[in-house]
Amino acid sequence: MIKKLLNKDDGLIKAGGIFLVASVIAGVMNYAYQIIMGRMLGPSLYGVLGSLLALLMIAQITSSSIQLVISRFISEFKAKNEFGKINYLISKSFFYITIFSILGIIIYFFMIPWISRILQIDYWLSMVMLGLLAVTSFFAAIISGYLNGLQKFVYQNLIGIIGIVIKLFLGVLLVYLGFSVDGALGAILVGGVIGLIIGLFAFKSHKHFKKKKFSFKKIASYSLPVFLASIFPIVLINIDIILVKIFMTSVETGYYVAASTFGKIIWFGSGFFAAPLFPKIAELHDKRKDTSSMLKNSLIYTFIIAGVGCVAYFMMNHFIVNTLYGAAYSSVISLIGPFGVAMAFFSLNMIMINYNLAVKKYGFIYLIAIALIIELAMIIFMHGSLLDIVKIVLGTNMILFISIIIYNKKDFGVNLGANYV
Repeated sequence: MIKKLLNKDDGLIKAGGIFLVASVIAGVMNYAYQIIMGRMLGPSLYGVLGSLLALLMIAQITSSSIQLVISRFISEFKAKNEFGKINYLISKSFFYITIFSILGIIIYFFMIPWISRILQIDYWLSMVMLGLLAVTSFFAAIISGYLNGLQKFVYQNLIGIIGIVIKLFLGVLLVYLGFSVDGALGAILVGGVIGLIIGLFAFKSHKHFKKKKFSFKKIASYSLPVFLASIFPIVLINIDIILVKIFMTSVETGYYVAASTFGKIIWFGSGFFAAPLFPKIAELHDKRKDTSSMLKNSLIYTFIIAGVGCVAYFMMNHFIVNTLYGAAYSSVISLIGPFGVAMAFFSLNMIMINYNLAVKKYGFIYLIAIALIIELAMIIFMHGSLLDIVKIVLGTNMILFISIIIYNKKDFGVNLGANYV
């Protein structure tokens, strides 16, 4: 069976392998950052940092949308050898994002006092850097979408790794020097800016093509469903941290952030097929070729990798928590197994979401919206303990996955080429 899958992967294994290597390197660095910050700051301040990073993830939803939209259309233009349109798309994207960023940052700065009061966060400089990080991510998304659409996965991942390395080492230094949460967040900003500067060199390869204008109406109509499909999943796995910060103590928030970090290791460790899947499915769809085998293979690979991680979390939870975070986080031990399963389902959900966006099917967005509403309501009214909240996140993601599979049941084994005859 494995040999059969490998023979039919249509380049997915190679692309996935690139993202796997990058994911391992980035994952080790990212989680080293999280664990070291957890140890250096302690549960209370680590809870503050975790809340800020959850806000950043939600703020970066626009970035995810930008990346997916640009990747989708560059993939389409690449398939048709319309490189002049690629140049035009990139230049216009930078123009519109600049205007959007200026307006957005002004509005955000006026909202800082209100956000700080709700979340009980007194780190004003960190809140300012949070806004600058969001803006940086908007421009970085253009570069990442460009590289992803052209399937230049090595360059795309290299930029991310450089930023993460800077974040880790500079973050440790700044926190050690006494800059606390501000230092931990400032390191991310510096890494993001340097990664952005390096990424700008990526556009050299298409500069010699003359820009070819086209209507942005098609892109605008595609952007809305992509934005909604980006915002709902990210909110789904980050709003819980913000609600814990509101309803629980700072120490409990620190415990929950640590548990969430362990859970997201499963996501990052198994979800690397989603990124290369998107442009490949999009290209196959535009060429009216079958996409079902690649979808099934992606789900199988993701399930196997996530499953191994979840088993380790249940069998070695004491060892894992005590080794990485230390005895101060012993309350997290019972949480990492269920959280790992929740993020395994989330990884599978992201495969289905990227597939649907690539083939331009948007009905699944309603399913994610319903799941988000259910999760919000249940956490608000049933947050008796941290384990209760983890179970809510797990149940929501599991039900969402089953729902999307039912929605896409016709896509398993159907040749899309036949639909165009």
